[in-house]
Amino acid sequence: MKFPYLIVLVLLLLSHIVTFADDSCIEPRNSYSGDVIVGIEWAPNSQSIFVSTMGRVTIFDLTSFTKPPIVHEVCSGRFPVIGVGNAHYAIGGDFRSSILLFDLETHQLINEIEVQAENVNSIAFNETDSLIVISISDWDEGGFFDINRMLEIITIDNGEVVATLDSERDESAPYLSFKMGVAFMSDGRVLATGLDQEDSFVETQPIVILWDWQNSESSTVEVEPNKLIGLLDEMSLVTLEIIGRDEILLQTTNLESHDPLSSASYAIAATELADIELATTSELSLIAIENSERHVWIIDLSSQTITNERQLEGYAIEMAFNQSGNQLAIGYGSGNVEVWNLETGEISPIGNALAHE
Repeated sequence: MKFPYLIVLVLLLLSHIVTFADDSCIEPRNSYSGDVIVGIEWAPNSQSIFVSTMGRVTIFDLTSFTKPPIVHEVCSGRFPVIGVGNAHYAIGGDFRSSILLFDLETHQLINEIEVQAENVNSIAFNETDSLIVISISDWDEGGFFDINRMLEIITIDNGEVVATLDSERDESAPYLSFKMGVAFMSDGRVLATGLDQEDSFVETQPIVILWDWQNSESSTVEVEPNKLIGLLDEMSLVTLEIIGRDEILLQTTNLESHDPLSSASYAIAATELADIELATTSELSLIAIENSERHVWIIDLSSQTITNERQLEGYAIEMAFNQSGNQLAIGYGSGNVEVWNLETGEISPIGNALAHE
């Protein structure tokens, strides 16, 4: 799980792979002086990887390295966001009041869903690909702070909004933080996570919300300040805390009962939370941790052991496990993307997400 303050902007110009753009860009995109990887998502079948950079989304087909990657130019957006379902994927972003819906197999544009907001901050599909949940907001007059933060449930066939969670208009609704991540749970409820850093640049407060939108109910899960959070599965929250220069503490808690599930410390060097990148997977209870020294550890929280570790060649800006948890995609500040096979140890370079035609 990533938070906006962890993103490091790296300005690079690289052009070593041939790409082709589709026609999903309907209007000129805003110019922006820089590129950086801001997100990585796997397809459910682990056959392709979606990489977001400033103003574009690049899709790498892992079944054939001879195919050029697909590039979607995201119009009027600096930070694209991707939601990947079982048969579709959706792309949104800031400064873009719509969501582009694509067929996962053919990559054809199916629909453009209008959104009553300036920014689409995150997208997730339900299990049947019939609904998406989105986190949206507007910019203030100065264009520096987001306002009117909401969560919405939308049907993908006609774009109808069937439920809204708006803490600014509904006093009983939980507080929505900046750029909340969203996900559907298997029972249809929505889980939203974020980080509140507005009141203090020293203390950060994780925000976790359970939204039962079908019954118009929502609740907040209490998390202590100054901890990084991730989800091992839809009911297990993992928190990371630095307890010494060479030691971290990982704890898991049941989201609803708040009962502790596990707690263990690990000899991992870390000085600041801002220097740490996290990735989690539900299938194998794995967590990937990168520190400021470009070292990555894979920890199995069920056995409380470090199963893999390696020194990286550069700084990992984004990491993501595939669905089965046996591969980790790593996106570097240089734009290079690679896949680390955790069973064999093989490292496969995929390409560069910042390369332009």
